[in-house]
Amino acid sequence: MADSNSIDEIESYLSSISGNSLLKDPRNYKLLKNAMDIVFRQRRTLLCFDIEAWELNNGFVTEIGMAAYVPAKQRGALIPVIKMVHILIKEHMSRRNGRFVANHSDQFNGKISYVMTQNEAVRFIQGILDHYYSQEDKYYLVGHGHQGDLSWLVSMGIRIPEDIQWLDTQSIYSTTHGKKGASLTNALRQAEIPHALLHNAGNDAYYTLLLALRLSDPIGRALTHLDRPRDNDVVQSTTVEGKSKKAKKLGLSDLFEINDADALLNAYFN
Repeated sequence: MADSNSIDEIESYLSSISGNSLLKDPRNYKLLKNAMDIVFRQRRTLLCFDIEAWELNNGFVTEIGMAAYVPAKQRGALIPVIKMVHILIKEHMSRRNGRFVANHSDQFNGKISYVMTQNEAVRFIQGILDHYYSQEDKYYLVGHGHQGDLSWLVSMGIRIPEDIQWLDTQSIYSTTHGKKGASLTNALRQAEIPHALLHNAGNDAYYTLLLALRLSDPIGRALTHLDRPRDNDVVQSTTVEGKSKKAKKLGLSDLFEINDADALLNAYFN
């Protein structure tokens, strides 16, 4: 997309949501606009890392997930191509979560999970970072509440250049929706990004990168009504036996019984 058109889209959208009280804070406005300038204008490679650690001792890293989006190689593509990597740390494969944190280490949504020693995993991740750092346009790192993942990466001996900047999807989401309820799961639901099997490092990295794309896309935000009050959602606008109430929980989605198709049609198209 042309930069001039992108700038117009960004400015127009930010103007349309200027009534959001959170954006009255210039720090929030600047953070959201910067994310859109970087991501929507496809100016930089985005690398997302996610770390899973053993719930009984966070000093043991059990999984590393990575997702990479290189816009320079896919301008005009209808669906962004995101490279996914999922690494299981060989020394810690017996240390499994499940008591306090969901264990989905065996349920990577990509093709292959790689079993590597921690030393080899560090060499691999460092090679990825060094490769993209050598490019003319430096990459941005992406994370959801990234400080924890950054600390783990550094503790493993991975060197991250001091001039590399972060796009934190939790912070970007909070610029318009506040800090309460800014978990990855909730942000993905509000952004209407289908997802499953979180707490797998590879899956989390992939979905976090998708979230960065959605949050930084004024067109996508408009089409999914991301900045519309939640009480106007389709399911909240429909009649369920004369009442607007949830029937029951079904997996990751909410289950509603609808007895008025016209009401649902009206809500769907508005």
